[in-house]
Amino acid sequence: MADNENKIFFSTTLRRPGRTIAYWNLSEERDCRMLVITQIVLGAGANDDEYNVVELETAEYGGLPIAALKADENRIKNLHLEFSESEVTITLIEGSGPIIIHGYFVLEDVDNIYGTGNPNITSRCL
Repeated sequence: MADNENKIFFSTTLRRPGRTIAYWNLSEERDCRMLVITQIVLGAGANDDEYNVVELETAEYGGLPIAALKADENRIKNLHLEFSESEVTITLIEGSGPIIIHGYFVLEDVDNIYGTGNPNITSRCL
């Protein structure tokens, strides 16, 4: 696994009404070697009486449920899902959320992305 200095950590939120999607296309991002999903959390304000189902889709896996969270049962799902050179789509298919997804991108070469070490320049991974 890469050192923390070769990673960009992220968090994104899925909400409903309607389908909400988190999408990454790693084959188009030459600076990103890998996407790692580490945790899915049911956020504050979620309805107590509904399940929130999160689905993953890639070229290899179509429509694979990876978490079913409910406010009064379980709010956190710890994962370690790694993806490289593929499109990754995560969708809230049931429930109203909010669902927070945590993870990180593993970078090819931090010096190529930041150049002179300027921390205000962000990667194209995001």
